[in-house]
Amino acid sequence: MKAASHQLFYITVMLAVIKIMGLSPSKELAFAAVAGLVGSTLPDIDIKFSGLSRTLGHRGIVHTVWVPSGVVISYFLLQTHRLLDLSALFFAVGWLTHLIADSITPQGIRPFYPLYSGKIVPRGFGIFQTGSFYETLFQFINALIIAIITAGG
Repeated sequence: MKAASHQLFYITVMLAVIKIMGLSPSKELAFAAVAGLVGSTLPDIDIKFSGLSRTLGHRGIVHTVWVPSGVVISYFLLQTHRLLDLSALFFAVGWLTHLIADSITPQGIRPFYPLYSGKIVPRGFGIFQTGSFYETLFQFINALIIAIITAGG
């Protein structure tokens, strides 16, 4: 998926998390939201155009649950400052939304690599080819949900 798809999906999930957690707007929340936005695109650091792709391979170790799991574990163990806690939580949410979005593409992901190298591609969801009509529809639906949530609906 394209970066915009990952970002829109993250924002949709982030707004739902904020609503569920009952968080009020604040500077800390804004900083955490940005940390999550970074987390939603950072897994693609291993794309073909980066030097890391030769080392890690695209959708390799950075497209697993290990990074966000480490962040969440650190969040619970350290809990040093509200800003860092929220930022770690939202970063992990962003990373996980990236993994979820990539799991519905034909290439899928291997979320438990290297322990289990099987790919996850939910049945019927392989239609979300990068740049396809369905990815554009995915973006539109997420933008619509964002508009509804932010409008108070």
